[in-house]
Amino acid sequence: MERRSRLRLTREGRFTLLVLIAFLVGALNTGTNLLYLLAGLFCSAYALNAVVPWRALRGLHVVRQAPNEVTRGEAVTLRYQVSCKAPLPFAVRIDEDPVPAARLRREAVGVAGLEAGRCVVSAQARFAHRGLVQLPGLRLVCRAPFGLLEREVRVQAPARVLVLPRRRPLREGLLESALRPAPAASRRWWPLAPERRDAVRALRDYAPGDDRRAVHWRASARRGDLVVR
Repeated sequence: MERRSRLRLTREGRFTLLVLIAFLVGALNTGTNLLYLLAGLFCSAYALNAVVPWRALRGLHVVRQAPNEVTRGEAVTLRYQVSCKAPLPFAVRIDEDPVPAARLRREAVGVAGLEAGRCVVSAQARFAHRGLVQLPGLRLVCRAPFGLLEREVRVQAPARVLVLPRRRPLREGLLESALRPAPAASRRWWPLAPERRDAVRALRDYAPGDDRRAVHWRASARRGDLVVR
């Protein structure tokens, strides 16, 4: 299973980084040891926030269990089988990647405080459009322990879900009216065999006074006599 990892600053992390830069500038200008100490504490928090999510996600494996067929607009359950080699005291969010919100709407799901082993978490989802929906992979996101940095691991877990049209009840009496024999005057004859392109069903013999533009020349050639449409 292919995994790709990425580390990025959160909104809180960007604000804290500005504070750290201010402390460093103040420490360099004044030489105050307290400012150096505070800057060092902030740097340690960033370093810890970079290592902890990496170790937490390294031993975490998630497998999606999705139905093969669903109905458009109806709530379905997506299950995620989570297995970890070591206890996981931190929270990890599980996202679908990257399915447009217009096609799949799913509630947030995550795990926290897991013991070593396996567990199953579920989330309710709705597919908004008909057709074949590709679920390419999953994103495992962890911000522990301070929320300054966000570690994201993308797992390739492709799946296909066929979204069927929404079923609605038929109007009462619709089938009975459709199966009722039609009056003889309204019945139409439909050919069962493939029809020739030059075939015309409404033909009659030519009569004096008929417009010559109404003559069907191909049918006349086959019959050996003039016929009109």
